Amino acid sequence: MVTNTIASFNQLLLLSFFILGSVQSYGQIDGLEIIPEDSIHTDLSYNNFNLTFIYLKNNRTDSLFLRWEKTHSEFIDDWYVTLCDNVYCYGVVPDGAEMYGIAPSDSVYIRMEVNPYEVDAFGEIHIQLSEIDADPDLTETLKYSFSTKNFTSLSTEALPEKGLTSYPNPFREELILTNPFTEDLNVHLIDMSGQILKQLWIASGQSEILEARDLPAGMLHLNYCYEENCYSKLIIHIR
Repeated sequence: MVTNTIASFNQLLLLSFFILGSVQSYGQIDGLEIIPEDSIHTDLSYNNFNLTFIYLKNNRTDSLFLRWEKTHSEFIDDWYVTLCDNVYCYGVVPDGAEMYGIAPSDSVYIRMEVNPYEVDAFGEIHIQLSEIDADPDLTETLKYSFSTKNFTSLSTEALPEKGLTSYPNPFREELILTNPFTEDLNVHLIDMSGQILKQLWIASGQSEILEARDLPAGMLHLNYCYEENCYSKLIIHIR
């Protein structure tokens, strides 16, 4: 099981999102910025703990105190599913919790960790955010969805037929990434703690080579957005 790692992200790390063209989302909670978007889909790898991050940045001049509540959850019992915030990695998904305060200009994440083992299915969860000691009607909702490669359902109709491809996977020295879409892709390579390791810009219909010489061994994630939806793909670097 992946251990609970709470990463601290300073302004320099967050600038990598802004400069490199990721999507930022603002909503009802004053000063709260959601990165890369409030909705993200993850294509699950079998027998692995797949991590999906949504980042919460405080753009106010005072600390931001949030609570979250599970408002919708659809998972089969055979999957391992847990949620981690800046307080704890729970081992399950509780009904809700209060988070530690987010200092001005700082960022934290709410991370979903899902292992489908070898069971094909679709799953999703909605997490509603609200500010502690503020108007409870001012909320934001984070939407995470998950599916295995062999699962087909009406629930996945909104997903692209063929996403970002990676070959070989697992890989040793280099990974070939191919963009099959009609739009260019801005791809972020993220480690298990949520730190951004690399950024690649892949033109429509083109491929880019990801060099592995500076990458840690183990599981990594490729995050990208397409047509206002964001996706996460698991890759494995071996030595």
